[in-house]
Amino acid sequence: MALKHYKPTTPGTRGLTQVDRSELHRGAPEKALTVGLKSKGGRNNFGHVTVPHQGGGHKRKYRLIDFKRKKLDVPATVVRLEYDPNRTAFIALIEYTDGERAYILAPRDLKAGDVVISAAHADIKPGNTMPLKNMPIGTIVHNVELKPGAGGQLARSAGCYAQLMGKDGVYQSFNNKEDANCPFNYEELLEYISEFRSDNIFAIAELLYHGVSVEKIHEITMITPYFLQAIKNIIDMEEKLRVTKDIEILTAAKKMGFSDKYVARMWNCGELDVFNFRRENKLFPVYRMVDTCHTGAYIPYFYSSYTGENASVVTDKKKYRKYHTDDQSGCGLHEHGNISGSGNTMT
Repeated sequence: MALKHYKPTTPGTRGLTQVDRSELHRGAPEKALTVGLKSKGGRNNFGHVTVPHQGGGHKRKYRLIDFKRKKLDVPATVVRLEYDPNRTAFIALIEYTDGERAYILAPRDLKAGDVVISAAHADIKPGNTMPLKNMPIGTIVHNVELKPGAGGQLARSAGCYAQLMGKDGVYQSFNNKEDANCPFNYEELLEYISEFRSDNIFAIAELLYHGVSVEKIHEITMITPYFLQAIKNIIDMEEKLRVTKDIEILTAAKKMGFSDKYVARMWNCGELDVFNFRRENKLFPVYRMVDTCHTGAYIPYFYSSYTGENASVVTDKKKYRKYHTDDQSGCGLHEHGNISGSGNTMT
């Protein structure tokens, strides 16, 4: 986008520079790629007004941006550039050769009619995407992923960019198991874990996933086999979840700490679908009392778990009990009403 410079006909226009938006689309956004934004009304998760004088306003639409660019080796043509009220950067509507449309962040110098592609090896030009390990040093990039397959999180605002300054080790090759364009390099990973690094656990998980034995990794790293076997058990459970949708496997996974959100990714469905599947099969957590160091005092702090017996006491009195759930990150205590005996609470 070009810049507009104004003549100093008034004190307010002296030195004024604005972005020229004459090339942006003036119509409505692509309807299939928008969802309605619901106003919070200044209320928190309890429904209490925490910020006064909020509410009302014009109806807003959120543009669904493709931050992952997982459609590989399929060229797409830029249909138009659009203004997005939800972000500072402009967005581009692209159309793939098979007719599918998507919104992407519009980098500098991208114009309508340009052809972009996402591939393992692509030309260094605005709008193309490729793994960092295949980029030359010094490349200017934006929309950078922190984890493979998670979508871009860095350098997404208008005017922001990042530059690839160097490559250290093979961390960038720790790839998504479902991505066939990122090859598994056995020798490099074995050499990588031979030295102590803070991210060795990811390399070990990748090796275990590809069939390297626990004994082999123990010989190289001298890590306790018990700990390595625990990682192997998690990987084996992931494979079982990918292949079979079974209540016994789900029960074992919940006992290992798998959340509904993660299971939903394995089953390629929604988190609510996993919860409904658990409810149909009567798989609910039990509530166990926190050990208060045998003081003898009754302190009703509870936490949810899929192992052990239910220690919550059902009562008709209006009491509040505090507990934390295993499925949530952290161990903060939360206030809730009486805990039902069945534990029929979505966690």
